[in-house]
Amino acid sequence: STSFENIEIQEHLSDLWVFSIKASIWKEAFPNSDINPEARFGANMIAESDVIFYLFGGANSKKTLDDFWQFNIETNMWTEIKR
Repeated sequence: STSFENIEIQEHLSDLWVFSIKASIWKEAFPNSDINPEARFGANMIAESDVIFYLFGGANSKKTLDDFWQFNIETNMWTEIKR
């Protein structure tokens, strides 16, 4: 049996993990971008293809975020689309 309890998050992370279906493993990505999305929780992410992903919104401990980012797995770079 598994039990869950309410846990207050004390730290917001800005890490990015990519799952390889072929290898069935998670690997942490270390973006080459000069500017990356700030740490957050509650964001939405969607895949456009096997290479392009979009990140929108979320929040940090100070504010709600409405920024919009694109991540390219092949170039390993974030691009800010909307601030």
